[in-house]
Amino acid sequence: MLDFYYMVGLVGIALPRVFENKLNVLLSEILNQMGIVSKSEQIGRGRRDIVAYHQGLQIVLEGSYSRADAENDAKKRIEQLSADLAIAIHYCEDYPQELTEHEIKERLKKSTFYVKVIVPEDISGTLMQFLYNRKVIAKPAEDWIKVDIQGLANLIKESAQFIISEQHVKEIEKKIENLINDFVDALSDHNQAETMTENIYKILFRLYGFSIGDPKLIKEVIFAQAGLAILLSSIYYESIRYAHGMNPLSELVKKYGPKVALERAFEEILEINYQPVFNVAKEIVRCLPSLPILKRLILVATEIASKKTLLRRDLAGKIYHKIVGEWSLRKGLATFFTSIPAAYLLLYLMNPEVELRIINKNGKLVPQFDVPRICDFACGSGTLLTAAYSATMASLAKNLAQSGIDFAPKDVYLEFHRKFIENCYGFDVLKYATQITAINLAFHNPEAPLEEFNIFTMPLGARREDGVSVSLGSLEFARPNETLTNIFGVAKTTRIGLREEKEEIVKIMDLIAEKFDYIVMNPPFTRATGRGGREGGGLFGFIMETNLRERITREYNTLRNHIRACLLTIAKQLLGNSALRNLIEDKEFRTFTQIGQAGEGLLFLFLAYKMIKDNGKIGFVLPKTLLSGASWFLARALLLSEFQIEYIVISYDSENGYNFSESTSLSELLLVAKRAKRCSDNTVTRFVLLLRKPKTSIEAIALAKQIREGKKYVEAGNAQAFIINVDRKTLLDHIDNWGRLVFLPDIFLLEEIIDILRGIIRVGNTRIEVPVAKLNELISSIGIDRHQFNDNFQKVSSRIPGALLAVFGGEEDVRRRMMISPNAYVVPRTQRAKIIFQEKAGHLLLPNRIWVDTTHVISMLSDDPVLSNMFYAIKLKEEKEEKLKALCVWFNTTWGILITLANRQETRGRWIELAMSHWRLVPVLDVNKLEKDHSSILIKLTEVYDKFAKVDLGRLPEQYRSNKLVNLRMELDKEFLRAFGVEADDKDLLELYKHIRGAFEQWLG
Repeated sequence: MLDFYYMVGLVGIALPRVFENKLNVLLSEILNQMGIVSKSEQIGRGRRDIVAYHQGLQIVLEGSYSRADAENDAKKRIEQLSADLAIAIHYCEDYPQELTEHEIKERLKKSTFYVKVIVPEDISGTLMQFLYNRKVIAKPAEDWIKVDIQGLANLIKESAQFIISEQHVKEIEKKIENLINDFVDALSDHNQAETMTENIYKILFRLYGFSIGDPKLIKEVIFAQAGLAILLSSIYYESIRYAHGMNPLSELVKKYGPKVALERAFEEILEINYQPVFNVAKEIVRCLPSLPILKRLILVATEIASKKTLLRRDLAGKIYHKIVGEWSLRKGLATFFTSIPAAYLLLYLMNPEVELRIINKNGKLVPQFDVPRICDFACGSGTLLTAAYSATMASLAKNLAQSGIDFAPKDVYLEFHRKFIENCYGFDVLKYATQITAINLAFHNPEAPLEEFNIFTMPLGARREDGVSVSLGSLEFARPNETLTNIFGVAKTTRIGLREEKEEIVKIMDLIAEKFDYIVMNPPFTRATGRGGREGGGLFGFIMETNLRERITREYNTLRNHIRACLLTIAKQLLGNSALRNLIEDKEFRTFTQIGQAGEGLLFLFLAYKMIKDNGKIGFVLPKTLLSGASWFLARALLLSEFQIEYIVISYDSENGYNFSESTSLSELLLVAKRAKRCSDNTVTRFVLLLRKPKTSIEAIALAKQIREGKKYVEAGNAQAFIINVDRKTLLDHIDNWGRLVFLPDIFLLEEIIDILRGIIRVGNTRIEVPVAKLNELISSIGIDRHQFNDNFQKVSSRIPGALLAVFGGEEDVRRRMMISPNAYVVPRTQRAKIIFQEKAGHLLLPNRIWVDTTHVISMLSDDPVLSNMFYAIKLKEEKEEKLKALCVWFNTTWGILITLANRQETRGRWIELAMSHWRLVPVLDVNKLEKDHSSILIKLTEVYDKFAKVDLGRLPEQYRSNKLVNLRMELDKEFLRAFGVEADDKDLLELYKHIRGAFEQWLG
């Protein structure tokens, strides 16, 4: 009871004072008024704590009259995983019990407190320095800091910012980056550089038929990978040597020198086990001469090993991406990894759950739990599995906190680590990558005995012994009858990966017999014939040999055709006899049933469908074309039919990119879906539109937590997003193109577009209905694409006998005005070329590709019938000038522009595409109905075209930003509306333009 009393004078009279619980509740109310969202709640047993939720982080404030109690409780919260940050608060002033709540709050506002920020010890000093530099505290060395209420609020904000910014991680990353770059230079300048390159290359890439190019041309990449392998293994050695009574590397260096020190250390630890971590590193060290840089490497490893917090922050993955990835990109190699913030955002949205049970063991309540089976079939450096480790542990921590029982954190860590490693599976074609994955996972609890990892190297190529058996890596699991003999054969027993080959077969056969609870992947989603247009990239980006390419391509195409047939069956069942069935039956839409352009990503998605349990979840990084691409249509059908799609995350962050993988400018998305065959039409998918992407893993975790709470707008640190809820019926209705549901980052426009697609235009309080029809219903042909153009026609410099008229090129000058004249002559290359021209040449032109920044008009009209290499020449079923002009005007109104953007396929941010199949499905002004029922409107629209045909409206984004161009834009839109008898108010149009301008600025920058 002494905690609740204070002494008066020298006579030792004890007077009652306010209970700590009450102080905590009132302090929480004050912090709320100061912008720190907080509440007093009971996390475990005992008194109520103040829990602040700032920037998405959970910050526990432990207030007590006793410094020792406050500090011990704060440390307990950190140890037991229920808080991102803890602050101990010592109430050092008197609060008599007779005070009213109002009086207590007023006194708290004027009081000073002693506070102590509790973070893991190895980053405490870094935090103090950060707070000192930000002028939040007076001296960085002080543990307890004296603050007033405003100082406490500032301390909470700045401490949260430190955690989110991961400044302590960034500092060590820079040190490692400098080390590896110097390591690369030291080896590159050595007189044995060529020999070392060859030897290390054999260690890192000795797989069946596998090649990433001439080792001499990529020696810097090889040296960077070698340096990182040695560094990470050295860090791990220093982290576990205590448990085995082994000498520190620093002592071994003094005795033997750095090279021999590493060799002896790795040999000794391998006698215990630890093959996944040390095998490759030991072999690499043997290839090296004695170099001074090795001593520096050991010093850095020793320093990092002392920082347990760093080791749990995906340190290996971070530096793998930053350093090895950078060197790889310099040499043009395919190294697209999931960015670390994206990985954590994806996994915390997946929210892998740990089932917790509390049992009575010898009169004491103790926790028991099961860890779900998690797999990544293209694990790379293990970034997604590392994020899975964090998210799964967070689930356990939450359940433990809610249980209210006390437990020993170290015991829980060890048990969780053992079970996670036992239930975590990873596959990759690179042996080196699987080693990094193993290290990444081992770092989470280095002291734990290293069990056998389920991390496998899956060969890609042909078996060298027989030259016949072909392996497609992890895609072998997607074959209709997986026996794995294509991978391993059965005749010989040779070393592969980490075990004897026959043991490997048994292990993997057992694996595929049981499905997974969670599957995560960032698969190689480009086409198998190459990577990103890199010349000489080889099959799958690696395999150069012609004979081998042909055999593997045959196997790959066989598998792809099998998967296509399965997906087509699923799509037919989903669509039934609905009007949408024409997408898989009519020849005009045959691209909707082809999956070749989708690349490997779709095949890996099918693999996940095949290997996931009922009610299990999949989490993918995929190209954004999943939403709108015709070649991804069958994938959308698969997801709607067999899954409940929980989240689709896309980026509208023009500053930091539309991607979620490192080193690519392609637009991507994050997908979370739950295996659930029967979903109601009301089941909701949450589209997350990122306005600012999270830049750190902590920021991503904080953002994910808020997204899961169901808010419409969320932010954490600098990350921002708003969320659109879309029901399953709407997804089915728009299965041809989900992109139109999230086509611009503006909620008002997203709501409006649904009406515009139906021909309903709202301007202020005015509602106009215009007749619309799918373009496919009005046309007889849609021209030819650029490949057909180049195959059948040759551009010539001037008109010669037999020359035909064309519009050539898509530069800005070509797209300035609605009226266009032919700018080139072409001659036939083939016998069919003249027939193609007669059948396909048209007056109305629609673009295949659009660079939104420089486009002035969407549609153009030519006086003469033409074909084009960059535009589709539209031919109406009944070609009439007034119909063509009316359609051209429609496409260039604000509503026509919005519909075009809504139906786009986005490949790279502002670089968008509309293929023939997209245009066929675009709702357009129904000029046939106008001619029949409202011919006067058709005539008026012809006059609108004549008025604006030669007017340069300016670049599309500027039409909604520049005052001069806004007036031109408004005039065109008003003339269009007047043709339908509607007079629009300038203010209403400007309000619409303001939304478009804001959306463009967010999307395009």
